[in-house]
Formats: sequence, C-alpha cells, structure tokens
Amino acid sequence: MKTKVYTKLVSVLCKASVLIIGTASGGSNLKDEVKFLAETFEMENTHEVKHPHLRSWIVALMEAGIAPGSINRKIATLKSYYKFLLGREYITTNPTGRLKPLKAEKRLPSFVRENEMVNLLDRIEFSEDFTGLRDRLILELLYATGIRLSE
Repeated sequence: MKTKVYTKLVSVLCKASVLIIGTASGGSNLKDEVKFLAETFEMENTHEVKHPHLRSWIVALMEAGIAPGSINRKIATLKSYYKFLLGREYITTNPTGRLKPLKAEKRLPSFVRENEMVNLLDRIEFSEDFTGLRDRLILELLYATGIRLSE
C-alpha cells in the first residue's frame, strides 16, 4: 500500500517539479537537501538545482561535522533521485553527475603485541588433551599468520 501511495506521490511531485520528496531509506537525506536549497538559495523546483548548489550543501554538511560515510549515503541518495528524474525526463541535466563520494577515514586495525601474546599463552593453563592442544594451536596460528579475527 505504502509503495503505491509513494509512487503516486513521486509522480505528482515530479510533474510539478517540486523539491519535496521522501522515502523510507533516503527521505531524510532528500528532505535535508530540500531544506538547505530552499533556505540558502530560495529554490522551488528541481529544474533550478545545479552542481554548485549541491556542492555547497555537501560543504555545509562537512562543516557541521557530519561523518564522511553519512555524507556519502546522502550523495548516493541524491544521485539516485536525480537519475530517476532524468530517466523520467522531468529534468534535462543531472546536477549530480560530477559529485564524487568523500574519502572516508580508514581506521587502523587493533593488534596484540608479541610480548602480550607470549604472556597470554604463558598465563593460560591449556590441558594436555586434544581440546587444550587444539585451543593453544588455534591461538598461536591466528597470531603467527596475522589473520584477522573476522576471517
């Protein structure tokens, strides 16, 4: 039911070339963009939006301290939205064509230092049966190969 209502709403809004739209996943992203464009540039329809307008919105998000990953999701939502409008011929040019995703900061992996691993293996009492030897072997193998825990 919601999909039919949403499809009808999109159709009506696109025909009127209004900047107000929302979806379950990207609605807030588009609403944020709409609000920014309306307040900053007094824009009322999709035909007026150009690349510099969207770029200034992204800069404003960065200045507000929004994480690059969150901004990239907003960019992806905008690209999909304007691609949809272009495909339906509601707009003639896609203002998101030159938008590039931001480089996200890569976190350094955490690791166990060699002396900590030696202390750990020395402190743990492994039994001499199969399970004890297996457990020690697994720990030593994981550490010696540098394999990530998720692997």
